[in-house]
Amino acid sequence: MEGCSSLTELDFGMSMILERHLEVCLNDLMQAQAPLTVLKLNSCKNLAKFTIPNFPKLRQLDLQRTNVYDQALADILSLLPNLTHLNVNYCIGLKNVRITDHPSLESISFSQCIHIFKIRITGCSRLREIDVSATALVVQELENLIRSNPQVLKWNFNRAYKFSNINLSQDSSEDEGKLMRLDTECFDCSYTEANDNSIDQITCASAGLKQLYLNQTSIVRPRIYSFSLQVLHLQGTSITGDILCDIVNHCPSLTTLDVQQCEGIANLGTLQLNSLEQFNISSVPIEDQAFQVILSQCPKLKSLEVAGCNGLTNIHLKHGSLEFLSVQRCMALAGLEISRETCPHLKLVDASSCEQLSSMRVQGYDKIYCETEKVKVHPGQGELKIITNNRNQQRMTVIQQ
Repeated sequence: MEGCSSLTELDFGMSMILERHLEVCLNDLMQAQAPLTVLKLNSCKNLAKFTIPNFPKLRQLDLQRTNVYDQALADILSLLPNLTHLNVNYCIGLKNVRITDHPSLESISFSQCIHIFKIRITGCSRLREIDVSATALVVQELENLIRSNPQVLKWNFNRAYKFSNINLSQDSSEDEGKLMRLDTECFDCSYTEANDNSIDQITCASAGLKQLYLNQTSIVRPRIYSFSLQVLHLQGTSITGDILCDIVNHCPSLTTLDVQQCEGIANLGTLQLNSLEQFNISSVPIEDQAFQVILSQCPKLKSLEVAGCNGLTNIHLKHGSLEFLSVQRCMALAGLEISRETCPHLKLVDASSCEQLSSMRVQGYDKIYCETEKVKVHPGQGELKIITNNRNQQRMTVIQQ
């Protein structure tokens, strides 16, 4: 490794490098006092037990898809006290991991470590992000992991299938019934067995929660009451329109809401969300009246997706801040009226695959682009782009007034 005294990033990813050759290479760099900050060894299948010298500036280490095992990982971390980011995704040799009192670690990812059954992380005061997505950790291990790391800001339990009835009550008899306090800002437990009780405890324990992802979970009537929550994803859950209204009315800071494929939603009569900017309610059985409720009760809305909402028949669009509307695959939609006077900021309408939409009435725009999805047109001030597919474009008429 001659002439590499200024090397800051070393990438052996996807290589067949052997352990002894790696150690020789790293020792040469260490002797040359190279200011190495990033080391990538991902998919190096020959690596299982090896040592890494203590490069003082090394911050990021990528070991995903290697054969590293529990003790080897512990030895590596003990030699790298300044490491901040560790990736061991897809490391199937990991089974029982213990990380204690690491002074610098900020994020660690165990995604797809399918043989791991226990993770003990304690005393890592700077740790802010943990990813155990698509692992088979049982609920008790997941609960212990949360309890041991209340300082973590971002948790990813996506497809950690055993995530279900989490208990976050404090252990002390004096505080019996009270929940522990979490610093969590982002929580993703999509595609798990998470139920109402688990989510109630997470939202109550996390006073600063900003992002919550619950796609395809078992929730029915969750009490998601959070003043700080900004992003909420509920795709494919069993919530009803009344439950949704109760949630959003208790989350006044919401800017992004995704409830696509929530088939229990139909009535949105009490929806009121002044802060909402992005709303995806695709593949939900709402009708024209519910659509108008959304427009009237969400004054800051910029993006609205109602793709696949087959209860929609006629839309007369009026909204002062809306920039994007998707009505693609709305099979019953027969009429769509858009005016620059009532929609001054609208730039893009996706009307592809609307089988019944034969005409669209548009008024007041300086120029209209009616193109297929593959055509990249960025409309300017006073211009509007309408997306259709080739079949629709041949039979749909845009009436400009």
